[in-house]
Amino acid sequence: MAHWFVRRELETRIGSCATGCPGNPSYPRFSLLRSAAASSAYRALQPVKLRIYRSDQTPVKTIETSTVIGPGAAELPFTWDGSQDPPLEGTPEPGVYLFTWEVGGPGPTMDADQDKSAQLHVTETHTEIVSYDEQTDLVGVLAKCVFVDDVGPVQDAAEARLTTYGPALTVIAGPLSVPPAVNSASASPPIWNPVTINIPLEDEGQYTHLISARDSCWSEDRSHLNRWALQRNHAPVHPRADNYAQIPDEPGMDRTARFWQKLAGYAARANGAATAPTILDRLPGDRLFFFSGHGSQGGGQVSASDAAICAKGSPHTPPYNLSGCDLRNVRLAVWLACYTAAWDDDFGGIAEMTHRKGATCSVGWPETVSYAKNDPGGTSRAWVNRLYQALASGTGLGRPPASVAEALAYADETPNCSSYALDRHVEFGDSGVRIVPR
Repeated sequence: MAHWFVRRELETRIGSCATGCPGNPSYPRFSLLRSAAASSAYRALQPVKLRIYRSDQTPVKTIETSTVIGPGAAELPFTWDGSQDPPLEGTPEPGVYLFTWEVGGPGPTMDADQDKSAQLHVTETHTEIVSYDEQTDLVGVLAKCVFVDDVGPVQDAAEARLTTYGPALTVIAGPLSVPPAVNSASASPPIWNPVTINIPLEDEGQYTHLISARDSCWSEDRSHLNRWALQRNHAPVHPRADNYAQIPDEPGMDRTARFWQKLAGYAARANGAATAPTILDRLPGDRLFFFSGHGSQGGGQVSASDAAICAKGSPHTPPYNLSGCDLRNVRLAVWLACYTAAWDDDFGGIAEMTHRKGATCSVGWPETVSYAKNDPGGTSRAWVNRLYQALASGTGLGRPPASVAEALAYADETPNCSSYALDRHVEFGDSGVRIVPR
């Protein structure tokens, strides 16, 4: 069993497999090497075929050649230059890549063999986030898969396991044993094999949950082997969410938002207080953005830990502003601070400018919004909790994830929230948007 990895970074080792995959460190012009051992009792020129797949089993490349094998063992080397078979074009995207190899073929003096199981197949996979542990910062992912034996007699797999790779294509969890139940080709509905794996959901990008299974068909195999089926993955993309809590007397707002964002499938961070350069550097890459802090009277700026952030740049404003930001990646920004929905001729309006710079929806407050004067954060945290709970999992049992408008209405039902002006928000842009990644 082996995998290939393709990365964008320059490196001396492109991937890892059973015997190692040294490669040219320049991507996308790269050369991946892989060898397999074959043996024969006689010497003959044999056809050899290598098939390369994405980890969802989509074919990418077939390499065919001939080599002399026998008597005894021989190495079958292959080189992949990154090209793809038509109609695919260009260099493949970074990710986990799989392979199968075959040697020999029909004929009076020829025999055939292959490295993968001929009858066990991983046909379906599915993943969903089912839990989040704030203490360990680990997300529980329920992974399910279907194994099919289309030859029979049907036997449970000899072994099955799940390995998870992060966006950097390194193993972040597993391998973990998977139930081995195998279906016949005609089984309806099929038996799914579930397993829960805990992963750190820290960085945005694609996470590959790779399912591997070994067959139990050694008695039908002339070499008495338990062969691995071609692996299969489910590879969800988890976008980024950043959350900031800038008021020392009002801690925990960022962690409250992060909890529900993690359950919704975001690589979410609770950053506490942060500097203006840090916030502005990360904001364009955020899908979700939440800020709780102080805003200036008249509107147009909020306070980071070191300096003010303004909506627009001018000779009269601090150097940190949204003027140079491309925020088209941002689906929802919430500026929970005083006057963030107001407009100032010099400074602009922070929530409105966020939408003008491309964010789908931006939320701010036109006047004061209270935190800890008479209530040490309890009401405001409860309001934030209801907002992101509704966005992530709906406003009630069996209801779908809410739109921004629906979630705001649900949050505004928080007891006493009107006493602190939490329900006097203004939305800029499309408040019908939903945040759950598809």
